[in-house]
Amino acid sequence: ATKKEREAWLLKNRFNEPMASRIISEKEEILDWGVQDVGNEHYEFKICCFSSSYDNILLWSHYADEHKGLCLIFTTCVEDNKYCLECQPASFNELRSDVIPNVPLDIVLYSDDMPKPYNGLVEEDDAVERFFLTKSICWKYEEEYRMVLPGSSLKNNFLKFAPKVLEGIIFGAKVNPSDREMVIKITGPIYPGIKYYDAKLNLLKYEIEISKFNH
Repeated sequence: ATKKEREAWLLKNRFNEPMASRIISEKEEILDWGVQDVGNEHYEFKICCFSSSYDNILLWSHYADEHKGLCLIFTTCVEDNKYCLECQPASFNELRSDVIPNVPLDIVLYSDDMPKPYNGLVEEDDAVERFFLTKSICWKYEEEYRMVLPGSSLKNNFLKFAPKVLEGIIFGAKVNPSDREMVIKITGPIYPGIKYYDAKLNLLKYEIEISKFNH
């Protein structure tokens, strides 16, 4: 997320798992990422990734610069039985400024099998999303949710979220104190009511403990 524009960056083709960027068609072709040419039409999807876990050691090691980074805590709402993130209309093409878009967060499924092949002749375009919402069983520890949006719906690769949805920030166990103070200085005036936490490595168990940071 960027410091002033309240933006979340959506991935285009950078995945940790190489299998996650493949779509298999009925012709047994492998279509790289989510970009497909059908006649004169061009399909592209963009993804933003979240997790329901904030104290998993592997997540901190893989995605937070080996515990030197941070974890953003978002408040979600529920719409049509799905968790949603309230975003700002300015992020979207062809959306009225008075419309508050609640973007759904789809739960990722973990399996030993790839999703069934995609048949563009009989399936809707969004059917390819099942490839973005299925991962190998070995990634189950991530407890991941994904925001999947057609590329044409966004003005760029950034999605502006409503200020009130950023509830808190957890700083990694090995965060540089100067980095922590800089983040607090930047975010404090922008996000009213935001809370800050520290992650600490348990000295007796393979666990991470989260405690409130008083600054």
